[in-house]
Amino acid sequence: MRYLTMVVLIFIAIVFTIGIYAISPSHASTLSAKKSAAKIAMIRKYFLSHSFDFGPIFYKYHPGPNWYLQHAKSLRLNSSQLVIIKKLDAGMIKDTVMGIKNLKLAYSKYKKDSMEVVPKIKTIINDIKNIGKAQTYLAYEMIPYHLKSYAILTPSQKKIFQGLRMAKLNAGCLAK
Repeated sequence: MRYLTMVVLIFIAIVFTIGIYAISPSHASTLSAKKSAAKIAMIRKYFLSHSFDFGPIFYKYHPGPNWYLQHAKSLRLNSSQLVIIKKLDAGMIKDTVMGIKNLKLAYSKYKKDSMEVVPKIKTIINDIKNIGKAQTYLAYEMIPYHLKSYAILTPSQKKIFQGLRMAKLNAGCLAK
């Protein structure tokens, strides 16, 4: 459980970092290729180990706003679509940061309560439920942003999207 939480936190930090660089391309060029490859590898590892199987079940069919920004040229996104997707990306990052904060607080309370000489069963069970809720939030809070990104595409862009996704799925690629 602790390993999963750490992986979730690492993933969210990576998504946050990638999201920032997607919004500000001048900063993206300063990242070394080696660091980028390591971050992508960490994201893939997270997706493969996530308890909700978010990557192999949902993400590979419905990527998030950052994916759309990475493929903006291929999708032929117009300026108003780019503005919307950048806002979706920023909103997802904001919600994710809040989720991380809540998860850390839940773990902190659980740790504090567990240190009691005679911890109360009800309190510990409640702490564990709160950790579960915080972890679940981090999985489901992304879904609306992913689906809203797709929803703004025109019918012709949706065909391009399907082609891009199928090419990657057929190649066995998960993250791109």
